Amino acid sequence: MQIVVHGDCTRDDIQRMIAYQDEVVSRHGYVLLLVDLRDSKGLDGAARRLGADWGKANAKRYAVAMWGASRMARTLGTLLHSAVVMLSGQRTRQDFFDTESEARAWLDKQRAVLRGFIATG
Repeated sequence: MQIVVHGDCTRDDIQRMIAYQDEVVSRHGYVLLLVDLRDSKGLDGAARRLGADWGKANAKRYAVAMWGASRMARTLGTLLHSAVVMLSGQRTRQDFFDTESEARAWLDKQRAVLRGFIATG
């Protein structure tokens, strides 16, 4: 699933993304997210909480590769990731990359890991 963020990301934006992610997870057992943050401005508190809650419930069922993020966006993403790890007690598959091709290569590796997880339990 490819996401391009323009400006501020709101709770409504996250709700729409989660609805689609839930469909993908129910169909395939996992979801891979490629997020273009070149034009991202931020993530409001309600959006962060909603994203963290979904991440907590689905920690073993997704991987997120974000690319093109500003220093500020990387900081916000790291905070969200830390919240998910704290709430779930599980490390999630999430990383930042400078280029889309680096992000896609990493997601290809994560696909194999997630398929293995789904196949075993």
